[in-house]
Amino acid sequence: MKVLKKAVLTLGCIFAFFTYGVQAQQRVIADKIVAVIGNSAVLYSEVQTMADQLQAQYREQGFTPERDLENEALEKLMLQKLLYNQALLDSVVVNETAIATAVEEQVNKLIEQEGSIAALEKKQHKQIYEIRDDIYNSYLEGQYAQVLQYQFMDEVKITPGEV
Repeated sequence: MKVLKKAVLTLGCIFAFFTYGVQAQQRVIADKIVAVIGNSAVLYSEVQTMADQLQAQYREQGFTPERDLENEALEKLMLQKLLYNQALLDSVVVNETAIATAVEEQVNKLIEQEGSIAALEKKQHKQIYEIRDDIYNSYLEGQYAQVLQYQFMDEVKITPGEV
């Protein structure tokens, strides 16, 4: 009888341990949506990446911003997504070969920085094709937004009297 109680108790503890382990693994948040503009979502990881890029850019310039970098990154990403969605509605045309070339250059630069494709995949926690797709989508959105901005600026005419 004592052996049976010990066996049941031991099995119960093992079951509880594995159940807790599975529940703990399910609580991990990989990424979350911060904002939605049109059909595009701004992810928290995108905001973090943009904030890191802004910080590196400001360091190069010797500039210390007074604004929070995450807020500035979110603002830039939201503007880019807004312009991207408007560009899709306006049927704006972009040069996709230039985008593909820029993406390959960026991927090769990242591989060179990390030393190998495997090291890059391990750091990013993604396969190389997923990294390439993420960079391509980012460049594509940026290109659409830039072309639309140029079209807006082309239509603006300022007379000397307005200055």
